Amino acid sequence: MELINSLINWKKNIKRIPLTGQSSHIKKKHIYLSLIYYDNMKGLVSNVTFFVIGVMLVLAFPSCKGTKSITKTNKSYTRGQIINGILNHNIDPSTYFASGDIDLESTEQSISGNFDARIKKDSIVIISARKLGVEAARLRILPSEYTILYKLEGVYQQESISGLRQYTGFDVDFDDMQALLINNVIIADTSTMKVVKNELGYIVDGQDRDMKIQYVLDQDLQLIKVTYTDIRRQSMTITMSDYRKLNGHMHAYQREISGNSPQGNAKMTIIIEKLEVNTYKKLNFSIPPHYEKV
Repeated sequence: MELINSLINWKKNIKRIPLTGQSSHIKKKHIYLSLIYYDNMKGLVSNVTFFVIGVMLVLAFPSCKGTKSITKTNKSYTRGQIINGILNHNIDPSTYFASGDIDLESTEQSISGNFDARIKKDSIVIISARKLGVEAARLRILPSEYTILYKLEGVYQQESISGLRQYTGFDVDFDDMQALLINNVIIADTSTMKVVKNELGYIVDGQDRDMKIQYVLDQDLQLIKVTYTDIRRQSMTITMSDYRKLNGHMHAYQREISGNSPQGNAKMTIIIEKLEVNTYKKLNFSIPPHYEKV
């Protein structure tokens, strides 16, 4: 579990990510970030929680190597237009459904799996995690509680949201989780933002309390990279690519999140194969009567 700890410890001072794209009144909160820990099907109960919660939280962050060709830009924008390019990245959907592949690479292991994520704003989150085509676990999060079904073991875990805070060691609530899942990013204090133009686009450096944030935008003001660095110089970089327009908004279908700290380095890649926003789908979740609570 050292890998997970190395990638979440530096985030203890991060603030809550807003569900909407506007950031003028962002509350200061801690959030939980995790990478999946999932090596094989044996002993799944001890590992699947991290797999499921890792999928749930990492989906929030955009990512991966781009297929878009890079060209020099002669376009010029005002500081306000460039900052709006960052603010406009965030969305506020009523529903959000995503499915795809997820891979983790580190010095310790290389693992992969599949996921389905379904979200209804202010109401419910359901995540299904699969390995080799077999559903390993299903997670439901409500504003008051979360439940994990360990499908291969025939058991389930159910705790209050406050129990999740105790389990992870971080102050996390339902709104935090939904904001992360729908791919919203942390917005720095706009008064601290400094803009530099280069031949490929724009670099914007900002600050939030003791955390530095750097945004990289392309020549069309599309957000392609975000880096968060804390006072201990531990950092997390999120790269976004394969943007596609859906319901009038651009979404990154390929996402990569990498972190480094004294405890180790790791990289997670998300490839979204299907995404639906603001469409209704029934969210099924029930605890089979023969499952035992653990």
